[in-house]
Amino acid sequence: MKKIKFIFVFLISILLIPSALADSLSYSAAIHYRNWQFELKNIILTEAASAPKSEVGEYTAKIISFKNDVLFETKFNINLVKFYGLPVSKETAILPPEELAETTIDLLLPYYPNAKTLQILKNDAVLLEADLSNFATCNENNVCDKLETIETCPKDCTCGNRVCDGNENYVSCSTDCASGEKDDYCDRVFDNKCDPDCSEKEDFDCGKEKTGSPIAISIYIISGIIVAAIIFFVYKKSVKK
Repeated sequence: MKKIKFIFVFLISILLIPSALADSLSYSAAIHYRNWQFELKNIILTEAASAPKSEVGEYTAKIISFKNDVLFETKFNINLVKFYGLPVSKETAILPPEELAETTIDLLLPYYPNAKTLQILKNDAVLLEADLSNFATCNENNVCDKLETIETCPKDCTCGNRVCDGNENYVSCSTDCASGEKDDYCDRVFDNKCDPDCSEKEDFDCGKEKTGSPIAISIYIISGIIVAAIIFFVYKKSVKK
């Protein structure tokens, strides 16, 4: 019984690993500061929890989506006081704090699959703008691109959600949009359903639903001619006999 319980716990742990990693994924942005100027040195994705959001600070970091929505916002300060590692000598300890002219900071910010830009601001003035689109898995352009899936980008990749969305039709997503439905596409499928997006000339099923339609009348006329020809042939043959 203990062995079965151990195996069950182990399998649950394996299944939870991907979601745990996704929650702890962060942008690590190394930014150089010099005389009120910011310069991006490097930015990578790292499997680490982001720093907690702060409401106090001289500067603001914002993560902006492809639709220009603010996904995350936090404040921070620049520490320009020179730091001495321990142990500190007596001579160094009595010196006044030395202020630096430049420094490099590392911002650890939460990852968003639809993030486009990182902005550094001071009093609503943008001091730095960094591109995050290379790390994105969802560009929110209403098109399911090659690297997007319904799992990574449900806003763009809607095929498979069992709803015939506005950007889908019978051809692009037959799993969601059945034949004969209103989807702004005439599928011309012979299924005894008149497609509301088709005219009578485009969908034969629409002609069958109206006995007075040109298609139905043509069928009746041709059928009548064939039947009359058969009757005439049989009558001529009987007269000869």
